[in-house]
Amino acid sequence: MNFVFVSPHFPGNCRLFCQSLRNNNVNVLGIGDQEYASFSDELKGALTDYYKVSSLGNYDELVAACRYFTNRYGQIGAIESLNEHWLTSDACLRSEFNVPGMHADYLKKVKRKSLMKECYAGADVPFARHLLINGPDDLFAAKRFAEETGYPLVAKPDVGVGSTTTFRLKDEGDLSHLLGNKLSEEFILEEFIPGNILTFDALVDRESNLLYATNHFLPISLMDMVLKDSDVFYHSQKMSPDLLGIGQRTIKAFGIRERFVHLEFFRLYEDRRLLGKAGDIVGLEANLRPGGAYIPDMINYAADIDIYQMWADMVCGKTVHSPDESRYFCGYVGRKFNKDYKHSHKDILSRYQEQIVLTKTVEDIFVRAMGKYVYIFRSYDMEDINQIAEYIMAE
Repeated sequence: MNFVFVSPHFPGNCRLFCQSLRNNNVNVLGIGDQEYASFSDELKGALTDYYKVSSLGNYDELVAACRYFTNRYGQIGAIESLNEHWLTSDACLRSEFNVPGMHADYLKKVKRKSLMKECYAGADVPFARHLLINGPDDLFAAKRFAEETGYPLVAKPDVGVGSTTTFRLKDEGDLSHLLGNKLSEEFILEEFIPGNILTFDALVDRESNLLYATNHFLPISLMDMVLKDSDVFYHSQKMSPDLLGIGQRTIKAFGIRERFVHLEFFRLYEDRRLLGKAGDIVGLEANLRPGGAYIPDMINYAADIDIYQMWADMVCGKTVHSPDESRYFCGYVGRKFNKDYKHSHKDILSRYQEQIVLTKTVEDIFVRAMGKYVYIFRSYDMEDINQIAEYIMAE
């Protein structure tokens, strides 16, 4: 198979996806905006060929790269970046070069948060009420919407990922301020959901069947992590029957096939009119790529598996061997480096040397959402995970 991997060098774990493909004797053909000489030896060893472009945002250059690979190696079998930022160009390239997978027409239906809600409806999953807004002309409608739902409200781009451009609007003053000028892009205004985020991370085969699924829980609001610049903490947990059922229905409703996906839901911590009772699950958004912030690594550490190789085996049509359940609970803490922490890095490593499996400094572009310095740790006991997190984050 000729597999075109867009941006094989960034984020850093793309190298592991490339290596896993190479383990299956796949021709990994990279397209990127960095010099080949700057790549690690591991990535160089995984790539059969590499085509440098001046910008990954220049679609014409991506087309030229794919034409080059087609002329040199024959028909392209897959095109992927596994990156939210390049999903649209990936899909357009598949359409242009007749490559299997998500095409541009499909992506238009599921990439917008407002249109995702139609799929959640098809899966019988409740979701937040919403309104699309662009600027001052929408202020009256937005105020009417707020009268129906109450404050706070949440505003974020209708297309995109991450919390750095997400706003919590506490009153009419915040709403008027946001809509005082033309927005840089179309935003979706949603009622606030009183719940904690659950993720559903899964490998899905060509018939939309689950090959492997796990989940993670965020005790701290992701919005608070970004807007208040607080520490980042989340952890894996046992899969609950209700989340498994909703995850499966959502995958079918979205028509997801042969993907590593990261679905996000809320679990309500209080009753909410028109949504459900405390403990019920509400749809948030579907990300048609792996979870960020080292989630694939956490999956590996929790279950003692190689999710990168499992993904590559799925892509190549090989049997995917997966465990019945994870052996460990796995936790993630990202410290922000703008606080006076009680315990030093040396203290943490000394006290929890048996539980900590990875420490890492994060690229600056991801710091607000991921923390500057990451600790990943695991234990058979969930109480240990909470205690370790409290120790790391103590001020």
